Amino acid sequence: MSDKVVLKRLLDDARRSLSGADEALERFVEDHRVGEVLDSTRAAEYCGLAKGTLYNLASRREGPVQHKHGRKTVYYPVDLDVYLFSRVQPILVDAA
Repeated sequence: MSDKVVLKRLLDDARRSLSGADEALERFVEDHRVGEVLDSTRAAEYCGLAKGTLYNLASRREGPVQHKHGRKTVYYPVDLDVYLFSRVQPILVDAA
């Protein structure tokens, strides 16, 4: 099972407030905060957002988790995935 599938399931469980789901999600994210980091430009591209939108979300503390690397703001791909998956809402269709 791919990491993105596991992440989506953990987020779904956390959304439904299943016991232990928040801790499992936190462990998953911490374990996957390794490797390449993205600067603001690449993070915005990854999310399909304008760089200014990413900055606005950060100023309102509504965007993905940021990390500082010296003076530079960086993002781990797993934090961007958490942000993107958390924004997905199901479409409710009326049965006619």
